[in-house]
Amino acid sequence: MIGSLYFVSLSVLVFSLSGQGNNKQGRIVKIVSISNRGGCLIDIEKENDVLVYLKEKKLIEANNSVQVKRFGGGVSCKVIQIKTKNSSFVIKQALSKLRVKDNWYSDRSRIITERKCLATYYKIVPEYVPKVLYYDDSNYLFVMESASSESIPW
Repeated sequence: MIGSLYFVSLSVLVFSLSGQGNNKQGRIVKIVSISNRGGCLIDIEKENDVLVYLKEKKLIEANNSVQVKRFGGGVSCKVIQIKTKNSSFVIKQALSKLRVKDNWYSDRSRIITERKCLATYYKIVPEYVPKVLYYDDSNYLFVMESASSESIPW
């Protein structure tokens, strides 16, 4: 008989119960992941998903025209730019599996340290560092100001 389900992080533990009355014993028979994105709730490279997410978080208005630009070449993070009539910002999301030939993995929580460093540097030299506008540690992402259109990549 299948017993109770208990949520543990983003997995479900399925128990098998045996015995009768107060003598029932249980054992875990299966651990099922309930996330199809490797533990990440939002994939910022899926345009429809990120637009719904941004509207839910009130980072963009529902009726606003939005342009989404994906920046390629990122090895350890996904990076996109969002442009609306009134704003422009960049979303950066850590990858667990790096985009390299071999299977290299890294702790996604490193993005939290990066975000905290940017926020600290912004307090010291705001003219040289983008401002962190929003963050979502459970999705390993943060939102920061876009560089001005006059900026020159280096």
